[in-house]
Amino acid sequence: MRQELGLAFRIEVDGGVAHDTVARIVQAGADLLVAGNAVFGAGQPERMRALLPRLARLRANSRVRF
Repeated sequence: MRQELGLAFRIEVDGGVAHDTVARIVQAGADLLVAGNAVFGAGQPERMRALLPRLARLRANSRVRF
């Protein structure tokens, strides 16, 4: 709908972003993702910080900013 109307806003998702949801979120059109608990709650923040963008790009041909 955003593209059809020629609009330039970004869609941000804050909450529920995790390794098992990131691809669906990006495929649904999200541009910006906030993933606090998925990164800091797993006990390996550096690993998860690197993993989430890779999953998004791999599974969703992502244009998401991280």
